Amino acid sequence: MRKRLFIILILFSSFIFTSYDPPEQCVFIQNTTESAIYVYYTNFDSLPKEPALKLFVKEKGMDMPIQSPEYRINAHSNGLIPLYLLKVESEKSKDKKLKLYFITEKNMKEKKWDEIYKNQLYEKKIFIASEKLKKNTIIAIYK
Repeated sequence: MRKRLFIILILFSSFIFTSYDPPEQCVFIQNTTESAIYVYYTNFDSLPKEPALKLFVKEKGMDMPIQSPEYRINAHSNGLIPLYLLKVESEKSKDKKLKLYFITEKNMKEKKWDEIYKNQLYEKKIFIASEKLKKNTIIAIYK
């Protein structure tokens, strides 16, 4: 009887004492406009040629419809970029700043990436210092 009670107690305590991982720190991006935006983050002072952003993505070998990429933020919506991705990019930068480029859906639909890259057709650019990335979650608002 005691063995059964001991086993039940151990099983019950394993449910109670499970670890909780807090949400990752991230850059929280709020899009308050009437249109979707595409967010490109990099350590370069201008939009780089590679990797190119795409309007939609489709997994190779998967029998799935096309999907919105994770860097697309819908109108009147929010998006997140995990800080672990951004810290690496900011540390590579000469000025230790991460750059966020906001590109409109209209440009993504009407123009090829080469044209967007060559003419730097972004609507807004935000700089985030690497020291700020180390501290806490950051909120960027696109209006």
